[in-house]
Amino acid sequence: QTSTAYRSAVHCLKLTVQNEGWRALGRGLSWPLCSKSVEQCLIFGLNQQFLQHLPSRLEGDGRVAVSGALAGAVGLGTLTPVYVVKVQLQLPRQDVMRPFTSPVDCAAHNFRHYGFSGLYAGFMPGLVANSVGFSVRFITYSKCTEAIARLIASESEQASSSVQVAAQLLGGGLAGMVTWASAYPLDVVMSRMQAEGAKTQTNRRAGALRTITEIYKAGGGAAFFKGLGPCLLRAFPVNAVIFLTFEQSMKML
Repeated sequence: QTSTAYRSAVHCLKLTVQNEGWRALGRGLSWPLCSKSVEQCLIFGLNQQFLQHLPSRLEGDGRVAVSGALAGAVGLGTLTPVYVVKVQLQLPRQDVMRPFTSPVDCAAHNFRHYGFSGLYAGFMPGLVANSVGFSVRFITYSKCTEAIARLIASESEQASSSVQVAAQLLGGGLAGMVTWASAYPLDVVMSRMQAEGAKTQTNRRAGALRTITEIYKAGGGAAFFKGLGPCLLRAFPVNAVIFLTFEQSMKML
């Protein structure tokens, strides 16, 4: 998403290992490991609150979609600095002014050079992407789990735990893939804007419209979907586990 040096996912993998070794594939891993659980707790918690407190006249699929959109929008206020640090830690070393020693060092660099705006780079495209993405995520999950349960079991068996687990796994995985596909072009724009803080110290960084123009000039419409394949492959197992964990945890509480 953030580099023009790679022709494909395989080319990226080959050059990264060739230039920096296998350990480079885990660059920036500690930050997502620590922050992902916080991110998902925040989004699921906000979504549940909006489901409970939205006006009663908003029902059914509309209520699910609006709750997801609001959770994504509100959550972004907390999550944008997390995304900025994650993107910059994962940049190839040849693309950055200097390598960061830790997430704290990365965050401090952005705050020192750009102030709070540095930690909220890409906020506007991210706001739209999160609102669309999480709206799609929860409505897709709701529809997929219902359809899968009907598909794999009779009406009398649909409430069984094994059927529910299978529906939650498959529905969560599919919801994750559809989520990323729906918001991916905006995520590319957001990531490019967030990466810029590690590449230059100028205070006049590109805005969203200029970034969109530069991406299109460099690679056409296809550039907005660069890296989508690996992203979708990752999205299915990750979201399958996330939704299953959420559903089973709620049952135990």
